[in-house]
Amino acid sequence: MICEILVFGSLFFWLAVGAVSIALFITVENERWGWALTFLTVFLVACVLFGNLGLWVVANPWAAVYVVLGYIVGGVAWTIPKWILFMRRLKNRVQKELDRYRKGNNEYPVPEGQRKRNSWFSEFRCYGIDIDQDTGKLTPPTFYDNRDTILTWATVWPFSILWTVFRDIVLDGIELLVDSMKAMYERISNWFFKDIS
Repeated sequence: MICEILVFGSLFFWLAVGAVSIALFITVENERWGWALTFLTVFLVACVLFGNLGLWVVANPWAAVYVVLGYIVGGVAWTIPKWILFMRRLKNRVQKELDRYRKGNNEYPVPEGQRKRNSWFSEFRCYGIDIDQDTGKLTPPTFYDNRDTILTWATVWPFSILWTVFRDIVLDGIELLVDSMKAMYERISNWFFKDIS
């Protein structure tokens, strides 16, 4: 320990926890897994060097082992429901893009001379999803293509859970509420523009 700035319970400790939490929420939402792991690692190293985490581990080695094992088990357990929610959200995004593409009279099979990677679909390739140029059939995401994402969910699982609950319940609830009022918005805009031809 170099100095005791980040002693558990101190003002600087809680300020650091707040800053790291905000950074982790942002990186988890934007799927910047490398940054999420970097922030978490830097915070833990800082707690060892500038706090009393290292002293606690030395004084309570078995408790530290149990905490680490519990954290790992909690993280691995979280990846299953997170994967289900992630697949549901990803499927909806893919379906919207596919419907938009087909609405533009783009059908399959793609003529031989016009074959190229569908640029509209490129954002989904990082998840392992691909589209067959002949049939339009999609290849679903695989564990291998999403392994880093799943490992990060397991590593930063408390932040992943909190952000998922906020996004999937609060933000999606607001979106559902606004969408349910679509007819009212349409009536208002039609009323204001009724005199314009």
